[in-house]
Amino acid sequence: MQNDFEGENTSKGITEKVKDAALVWKSYFKHNVRDAGLGLALLYMTVLALDNFSRAYVHENGVSKEILGVLTGVASISGILGSIAYPFLRKKMGPLKTGVFGFTYQVTCLLFCLASVFAPGSPFNPHALFSCNNSTAIGNHQETSSIDFNNSLPLQYNNFTTESYNKSFYEYNSTEEFYEPLNDTQTIVAEPSQSIIYTSVILLLFGIVTSRFGLWLADLTVTQILQEEVAENERCGINGVQDSLNQFFGLVRAILIIVMPTIATFGYLIILSIAFVFLATVLFAVYAKKKSKINNSDSQPNCKNLS
Repeated sequence: MQNDFEGENTSKGITEKVKDAALVWKSYFKHNVRDAGLGLALLYMTVLALDNFSRAYVHENGVSKEILGVLTGVASISGILGSIAYPFLRKKMGPLKTGVFGFTYQVTCLLFCLASVFAPGSPFNPHALFSCNNSTAIGNHQETSSIDFNNSLPLQYNNFTTESYNKSFYEYNSTEEFYEPLNDTQTIVAEPSQSIIYTSVILLLFGIVTSRFGLWLADLTVTQILQEEVAENERCGINGVQDSLNQFFGLVRAILIIVMPTIATFGYLIILSIAFVFLATVLFAVYAKKKSKINNSDSQPNCKNLS
């Protein structure tokens, strides 16, 4: 009898928790900060940041690790400048205009990333996603594997896949981290020099680095809106839903990377990322317009009373 009573209490407890969670989600989607919060969450669905996956992609396109390290630092500085500029812009323009500026600035910078998909030197192959063979030709070489995060090969040696290494015929170069082919006399065979077109990767990196300024402006704006516009008794639930949405779109990003893991399909991820950022910009603009109307309607009676 005691076990039955405990089981009944447990089931009631779970049911109540589900109902409470449903009420919190319902409250979030009815709240006036919904569009701003959704705009922030959509920014998490992006590969246009210098994380492991994008760095591996850029390295595969011939950019050295040293340059990548420098650019990562520059991107961080760009974001820090955005956080420094935020209080000044907010004081001068107000939170709504600052947020619109941040989102718009970010999506404008990411247009360079969109251009990189179709620029000379881009490995994007629109047919790779629907092809049975995941390989895609890049220049005069054949890409047959997905991006290796731990030991990505320089572009000029991409034709030597991991499966084809025979250590009796290749010597490992620990400095550059690739296997160099040996001839019959066990001497390194000189590979013919390959001309790499950097137009695409330069556009991509420029868009990523410069967009961090707008990203931080947008992030700080929405974060402050969630703090100021949400009542204290609702703040815990609303912020919990917001964090869940952020994590959800981060999960969507991870799933898309698994579905499209090769550099030939990275262009699709770039296009999707820009589409999500653009949608985020639209949602925040909708919120800003609604909020401006509310502010104007609240200020009009005060003006009449003063007159």
